[in-house]
Amino acid sequence: MDDLAEVFCTTVMTKLLPNCEHTAVMKCSENPAQYHCNSLCGGIMACCGRDCNSRCNQCQRLNAPDNVNPEEARPIQRVNHFEHPCYKMLYCAHQCPKSCSQDYQCVTVCKEPCRQQCSHARCNQYCSTPCSPCQEPCTW
Repeated sequence: MDDLAEVFCTTVMTKLLPNCEHTAVMKCSENPAQYHCNSLCGGIMACCGRDCNSRCNQCQRLNAPDNVNPEEARPIQRVNHFEHPCYKMLYCAHQCPKSCSQDYQCVTVCKEPCRQQCSHARCNQYCSTPCSPCQEPCTW
């Protein structure tokens, strides 16, 4: 064997990934710069202030310059995040149904069914639409 490029180490080890702060388990002959990180991004979403629940490699693609050479890997600052459900609690205690993104703003009108009901009536409006009170004597 004259060329070390033909030698492949199959020992499995944990390597620090150069494009992010995460680690990955891989064969020692594998290049961590070419690994697509599947850890949770964990960055802070500008829309809701929550941790980003997308995969790190999804957010890396949104932030990496087009001309990146994998051999010259360096940490990619994840400022833009991949779109995912918001889950922010609205004033009515329902979760925001929209997807989080950079230019996102939470909804102000909740389209969930209204929870107001009594033994003989139920409001059929959206949650954020005021409903008229029941006109029948209630048991409570």
